[in-house]
Amino acid sequence: MTTEQRALLLKQDATTQAKALVSGDITASDLLELALAAISEQSALNCFIHIDSEQAKAAAAQSDARYAKGKPLSAVDGLIVAVKDNIDVAGMPTTAATNTVLHQPDTDAPVIAALRAAGAIILGKLNMDELALGTGHNYPHHGQCYNPNYPELVPGGSSGGSGAAVAAGLCSMALGTDTMGSVRIPAACNGLVGLKPTYLAISNEGSVPCSQALDHIGPLCRSLRDLDLWLPVLYSATNWQHRSESHPVPYLPQRPKNPALSIVVVSNLTELVKTSEDVVSAYQHITEQLQQDGYRVIKQRLDFNPGKLRRAGLITVEADITSALSTFGANTETDVSRGVQSMLGWLAKQPPHMVSDAHNSLRTIGNALRAWLCNNDVLLLPTISEPVPKVTDAPPAGFADLTSLANAAGMPAISIPIGRDSLRRPMAIQLLAQPGHDASLLAAAKQLQPLLTV
Repeated sequence: MTTEQRALLLKQDATTQAKALVSGDITASDLLELALAAISEQSALNCFIHIDSEQAKAAAAQSDARYAKGKPLSAVDGLIVAVKDNIDVAGMPTTAATNTVLHQPDTDAPVIAALRAAGAIILGKLNMDELALGTGHNYPHHGQCYNPNYPELVPGGSSGGSGAAVAAGLCSMALGTDTMGSVRIPAACNGLVGLKPTYLAISNEGSVPCSQALDHIGPLCRSLRDLDLWLPVLYSATNWQHRSESHPVPYLPQRPKNPALSIVVVSNLTELVKTSEDVVSAYQHITEQLQQDGYRVIKQRLDFNPGKLRRAGLITVEADITSALSTFGANTETDVSRGVQSMLGWLAKQPPHMVSDAHNSLRTIGNALRAWLCNNDVLLLPTISEPVPKVTDAPPAGFADLTSLANAAGMPAISIPIGRDSLRRPMAIQLLAQPGHDASLLAAAKQLQPLLTV
């Protein structure tokens, strides 16, 4: 493999990188050196808050030794992972993009421990909206993170550093957290694939809570097929022996194609959320493509109020962040921005029942959505219904309205890029399935992807 080919490998998907490691075309140490050089060259993106290059180099050398013996630990051995800075990595500070170190962990979060056990190289911690509150605009302490493919646009949030790092080829995969869309929105803004798993299918232990009822850790990567590499490892972090019957079984890859796939589309999308003409046109076009290809497409009205769901979700977020900051001993007058202070101050003045009412609303909406999807295979929705905003634009109020539905229902949801709108800004579609049907959802996404384009 030539020097130029090795440099191009950085922007290839993790599956291609893994094949190069197995064939010996590149070593883990070489791949890491290329990534570190790219991070330095693209430092203006401001993706990383912390990098531990020495720890990463040691892990890469160990991976090289395993490959030399023909004994890699897994299919992801030697691949590079970067981590949103609200997930604990031993030896690296956890700030959640606040103005302080909330936690200096000496143990990994279970999901990080699972990745290390599989041979993945943990490189560093990624920039994010402060305390996971935002959609790509809220970086008061560590500076704005930028979209590598669309520099004038936000990288999405709150896992903006995760999306930007993967899109720029600075890592093979990045972990984010998704409370109301914070993995899928940056995936959409950066032209990536982003997965929010079934609730608690990937352990949340060792992460800074945003809303314990809605939080999900999930991967951002450059292709759907990459998820077959990562998900068996990520799902192994969960203690399945202590799961209830209502929660999913472990991830099983390579589900067969389902020729009788039933797909629900929302017939009253524009009544629910503010939707651009380009998104409406793309949604209609994809629906027609699916029908023409013989799929069973069911058009149904969705009578939930996404705005009500968003407001209920934000109340639970404010309550859990207040509790988390107290647990970590943070000073809310100096360690967080005025915006966060204002949000938490507002909640403190509300009646005590407001938080329990919000949780009840989320449960009611989640139960209704699962019943609404009924026995159909997947729900098809835009990931975001408006154009990706510029860095200089005010954050759209309803940017997470469509993504938050899956969080309330605990459903797995995957965002897939579908092309660009008339403004040349990226667009994406998301597929949702019933809780526990993560593998079937990924199989459906791969099956449908050729038709999910505009």
